[in-house]
Amino acid sequence: MELNVDALKNIIKKGTLNYIIESIGIKVNSDRVKCNMISKDRNVILFLDKSNDVIEGLKDEVSLNFTEPNSKVKPYLDILDENIVPLTISDSRIRINKQLTINFDDESVCDVFGKDNPKSEFEFFHEFPIDETFMSNFDKIKKIGRKFEKIYFTVDDKKLYIETTDKTNAYSNGVKLEVCDVDYDDMSLCFVYKNFIGLMSLINTDDFVIKFSYVKESKLGLIAIFNTDMSERYFLMSVLD
Repeated sequence: MELNVDALKNIIKKGTLNYIIESIGIKVNSDRVKCNMISKDRNVILFLDKSNDVIEGLKDEVSLNFTEPNSKVKPYLDILDENIVPLTISDSRIRINKQLTINFDDESVCDVFGKDNPKSEFEFFHEFPIDETFMSNFDKIKKIGRKFEKIYFTVDDKKLYIETTDKTNAYSNGVKLEVCDVDYDDMSLCFVYKNFIGLMSLINTDDFVIKFSYVKESKLGLIAIFNTDMSERYFLMSVLD
C-alpha cells in the first residue's frame, strides 16, 4: 500500500476544523474516505465523505483514530521528504516509509459523531454562495473579532449583517458589515470566534454555500456550510450571548 501524505494531512485538517476538535476518526475503504466528528462542547459537527486519495492499494476498510493529531500525527507527516510513501497497517498502528510508527487510539476516546446526519432536518431561512465579496467582509471581521471572541450574524430591517462586538456591553466597540437582503424578521446569532475562523480557513469561494437556521423560541440557531457535491458538510451551532 501507498500513502498520499498531503491527502492525509488535508483530511486531518478538515476533520478537526483546523485542529479545533482535539481528535479524529477516519474510515477509509478502497473508494471513500469518511469522517464524522463533533466538538466536545457540541458546537461543531462535521461530515466528510470524499473519494479515497489517501491510501492506494487498500482492500479492506480501516479505521484511523487519533487523539491530539496536531502533536501526535502532523509533526511526523511533516518530516517526510516525499508525498507518496510505502504504508503498512496493523490493528494498532501504521508504519510509514519504514521510518515512522504512529499508534492508533481507541475510537471511544475520539469525538466521533455516530451518524451520517444531525438528529433532525433544519429549516433554513436563507442561503447564498460564498463569494469574494463575502470573504472580503469576513477578512475585515477576522482582524477585529479576536478581541471579542464572538462573531454575529444578525438580521436588521430585512438585511443580513456579519459583525463582531460584545453585545453584553453597551459601550463595546464593534464592526458591522452588510451581507445581503433577506426576507426574515430581526434576529441575532452569536458564534464562538475560533470555531468560525477554523471553518472559514478550510473553504474556498465558488464551491461552498452558507445556510442559516434560527429557532425563535430558544433564540438559538446554526449556520451550515456545504460544498457543491456535499462531500464536505459543516455545522456551527450558535451560543447564547
